[in-house]
Amino acid sequence: MKRWGFLFFPAVSLGVGTLAGFLTRNSLNTVYPMLEKSPLTPPGWVFPLVWTVLYLLMGLGMALVVRRGGPEVRQALGLWGVQLGLNLYLVGFPEALTHPQYQSGVLQFIQGTLHGHGAAGKCRRQFH
Repeated sequence: MKRWGFLFFPAVSLGVGTLAGFLTRNSLNTVYPMLEKSPLTPPGWVFPLVWTVLYLLMGLGMALVVRRGGPEVRQALGLWGVQLGLNLYLVGFPEALTHPQYQSGVLQFIQGTLHGHGAAGKCRRQFH
């Protein structure tokens, strides 16, 4: 799995990103132009390119964690999966983000996964 991880994890990440892009494909033409944006906001066509790179890097990062091994790999895999799932969930239900209670819950959840990633980061420090 360690060698195949460099194909598997990026493929899974890009698959989630592709599905997210499919779910939001119309919003770049309908919702995005109506948003109040800073003058420094990039044009809409930049976002698919940047998200593709980010999803690819998320997959490569997970492959590196698995290749290194260690006791926290299982936790890191779980948190990686949760974050991919959360990304997909948020693009699938963007209208729910207008509810303050939902926003608060999402922020708390993201904060929790970030704390978990910090704990999983101990795996990396053990090998340096």
